[in-house]
Amino acid sequence: MSIIDNITHIFRGEKRSLENAAVPLSSGFISLFGDGMNITPSGEAIGQHNAMRQVSTVYACIRCISESIASLPLELHERTSSGAVKAVGNDLYDLLAISPNPEMSAYNWIESMIASLLLSGNAYSQIQRNGVGQVVGIWPLSPLKTTVVRRDDGKLWVKTSDGVDNGSERYIPMGDVLHFRLFSLDGLVGISPIDVARNQLGLAAAQTKYSSRFFSNGATPSGVLMLKPGSVNTKPEKIQSAKEDIQASVAGINQHKTLVLSGDWDYKSIGVTPDQAQFLESRKMSIQEIAGLYKLSPYKLGLDEKLSGTNATQLNLEFLTNTLHPLLANLEAEIMVKLLPTVGRKANKYFVKFDVSQLLRADTSTQWTNWNLARQMGVASINDVRTAMGMQRINKPECDLLSVPANYMNAEKLLDQSYAGNMDQQNINKNSEGSKR
Repeated sequence: MSIIDNITHIFRGEKRSLENAAVPLSSGFISLFGDGMNITPSGEAIGQHNAMRQVSTVYACIRCISESIASLPLELHERTSSGAVKAVGNDLYDLLAISPNPEMSAYNWIESMIASLLLSGNAYSQIQRNGVGQVVGIWPLSPLKTTVVRRDDGKLWVKTSDGVDNGSERYIPMGDVLHFRLFSLDGLVGISPIDVARNQLGLAAAQTKYSSRFFSNGATPSGVLMLKPGSVNTKPEKIQSAKEDIQASVAGINQHKTLVLSGDWDYKSIGVTPDQAQFLESRKMSIQEIAGLYKLSPYKLGLDEKLSGTNATQLNLEFLTNTLHPLLANLEAEIMVKLLPTVGRKANKYFVKFDVSQLLRADTSTQWTNWNLARQMGVASINDVRTAMGMQRINKPECDLLSVPANYMNAEKLLDQSYAGNMDQQNINKNSEGSKR
């Protein structure tokens, strides 16, 4: 058995392969789907496992947020006397930025963690350590098969059936599990957004099902067919024939086509009824409420028709601040507590942070204006600007120097009375020389 086979057997309890059809090839994300559906007042069964399939808006919200966060680099930094630098030489840097385990990329791992978090309110990953306690792997656990318990020893443990035989369970020390959680009343287990909004999601699912039936049933009257005065089509067989002609002409894929019937008939158009218009508005409102559940602006789901380039930058900043930032801080805090040293000489020497610079980028003209201002203030050098813009650095010492305008003065000198007096005298001399001219 190979090393990867051993690791997979110990930390996953299973070996995913094409030969074993009973074990899914996908990551633990698919194993989210389990039992736990509840019937809502609308008659629809909604649970954490089927919410995305029943309500496409839930899928759109979760995908938008999880993909946005997964695309941000998660980097390990080291605090030094000259400032923070990327700890590229640290093994943990590769686990977080490239691949947390042999089966997943960092993108896939973060995406699955955020998706689990937004569905169940909790996301778990088991930490694999070597003999000296160093982190060598991070493996996701299904949140629907995992929970937090307090055992007889008074300590918190994580109980899971993920990766073991049916009916079996295993306990993992809380210190060896990354547990990300949403809003919680006890601080131990997060509350699922799906459970909170179950009735609203059931209504949205019922509306989707109703609209599907509405449009598949093209005979829903957009008008009324009436007999002309003195018509001979009053016989039951004539009326039945007209009814069949209508069904054949406007039902299914033939709906909205021209209706042609034999006999003396008058057709009067009805158009969209007030009830139908109200139904469309209620569907739009349901989408907006679900987007609000995940703190997403409607424009992210394509509902804001008034979006323009002028306010797009501001809306993207709002998306980062209100939607993504709390989740980013959530992940960063848990990773630093569980994966980084908190005692000893290396305590607080390292920290992790998502690089959000890509989301903050403005248009090219604004970027160059901002960098020009940074150069004038002495905040950035030429090479700093070139690096940020994705250009190659210039190997000349002067390109790493900071520069400021010549008329900038140290503020501390303003407190020096002798210096201030000399400056006043110099100004007087300049003014007198100017008046003589």
